[in-house]
Order: sequence, then C-alpha cells, then structure tokens
Amino acid sequence: MEINEIINKLNFEKMNGIIPVVTIDENDKILMLAFMNKEALEKTLKTGLMHYWS
Repeated sequence: MEINEIINKLNFEKMNGIIPVVTIDENDKILMLAFMNKEALEKTLKTGLMHYWS
C-alpha cells in the first residue's frame, strides 16, 4: 500500500489534525501513547523511524 493510501484512510479531522498512536516493544508491552499529524506519519512511513507531533 502506498503512503498516501495509508494516510487517506485515517481521519485526522476528528482530533483537530492529529491521531493517537501506541508504541509497543517486541513483547507487545505498551511503551507510550503519543500523537501524530500527517507530516509525522509520512516521515515515519518513509524513514522507518518514529516521528511524533508535539
């Protein structure tokens, strides 16, 4: 699936341009709850590194 297809499936408008994201480790332990805007999600998908909105 293309990056734009993934981004377009998400509703960023429900929370004023951001979405919640949960980061987990290899054992499915929750490490953090954060937020992403479209730019952060696009950077994450392109680089494989996590980018968050703040």
